[in-house]
Formats: sequence, C-alpha cells, structure tokens
Amino acid sequence: MPVSTLNKTIALFLVGILGVAWVVILAWKPLAAFIAAYPELSSPAGSVALGSLSLALAAFVGSIIEDLTDVTVRRLVQAAARRERWARFLGQSRVHASSKYWENEFQQLATKQHLFESALERDFTSRAHVANGIFHAHASNHHIEWVISHYSTYYLVSCYLFVLGLFGLLVPQLIVFLPEPRLIWTLGVLVALLVSAYALFALAVDRYLYSFQALFRFAAFWLSETRVAGYLSNSERTSHGT
Repeated sequence: MPVSTLNKTIALFLVGILGVAWVVILAWKPLAAFIAAYPELSSPAGSVALGSLSLALAAFVGSIIEDLTDVTVRRLVQAAARRERWARFLGQSRVHASSKYWENEFQQLATKQHLFESALERDFTSRAHVANGIFHAHASNHHIEWVISHYSTYYLVSCYLFVLGLFGLLVPQLIVFLPEPRLIWTLGVLVALLVSAYALFALAVDRYLYSFQALFRFAAFWLSETRVAGYLSNSERTSHGT
C-alpha cells in the first residue's frame, strides 16, 4: 500500500531527529569537546551551519532507520498481525477477525467472477495487491486518504518502535546518571520502555490490520455491486427479448 510523499518526508525527519538524539547521547563527550575546540561554531554563521548539517544528518539517519525498520520491525508487526494468538495478546482480536472476514469475502467474490484466480490463491500479499488495485481504481479520494492515513500511522509507529529499541540499548550507559536508588530507577526505566513498546506494537498492528480490512471490505462491496448490476442488466435484456 502506498504512503504519500508528505507522510514519508515527515516520518523521515521525525525519526531521523530521534536517531540523531540517540547518537548525541551516545557520543556526547566527543561532541562537546569538538564544539568547545571550535568556538566559531557558536557564532550566528556557525549556528546556521550546524542547523543545516543537523537537518541533513536527520534525513540521512532517518533513511537508515527506515531501511532497517522495513527488514526488522515491520516484518514482526506483519507476522503478529496475521496470527490470532498474537493479535489477542495485543488486544487486537476484533480487528484481526474483521480483517480476516473481509479478506475471505473478497476472495470468494473475486473467485466467483474468475478475477485473478491464480493471484487470489497464492498468498495474502497477492490478494492484497488485487484488492489494492480495485480500491485505488474505484474508491473516492476521501476513502483513499482515510486508508492511507491509517497505513501511514503504522508506517511511522513501526519506525518509533525501532528507535525505542535503540534507546533501550542506552540504558546501561545512562545508569550512572540515575539518582539513588539506581536499581529502582533502572527497573522503572525498563518497565516504561516495555510498556511503551507494547503500546506502540499494538497500535502498529491495529493500524496495519485496519488498513487491509478497509481495502478488502471496499473491494468486496464493489465486486458485489458489479455482480448485482450484471444480474440486473441480464434480466433487463431477457425481459426485452421476450
């Protein structure tokens, strides 16, 4: 499913800024020493140069995070979304059941009309491609924007999950900065990370499932309408012929 250029750009910079923040936390001492060694960086011209460099670095880091997210977190989200047990664990059993129902309805209707039968029988991705083609060919702009907004949320949240994992790796580095008792604070940080990861993962699964539920539902209704229209047209021809 496509994501609009604007949503991609926003996600790229938002995630890139978080990635740059992770690098700054990890290497704050060398960076502080570098800035102190070049006082001209504190001048207006230096501030502009640092700002421009930061934006370019955010875009670069965002692109790397996007690629890594695509081959890690999103595959996990998609695998969890297609398994009822995981959907139930994440509190998404209803949207999982609804998405599966409309996928089956779409497949049955398309098969009856002999549309892309080999693709429909292949796998979920092939069925989604057929439904996506019908959706973008016949849905109104309002419906398309609505589905893309939900899919874009899944797209962005999955990147947040990857960044959250990176910040989780920093916990050992940050322990020395935590107040006493450090063990309690460390456990609190870990619990906060786990709860955040659970909430983000559940949201990503929800938006992923809803996006495809909307695709299959629209495609199923469109196929039903065309089938009924075909019956009515044949009935009119038969009545005129007699």
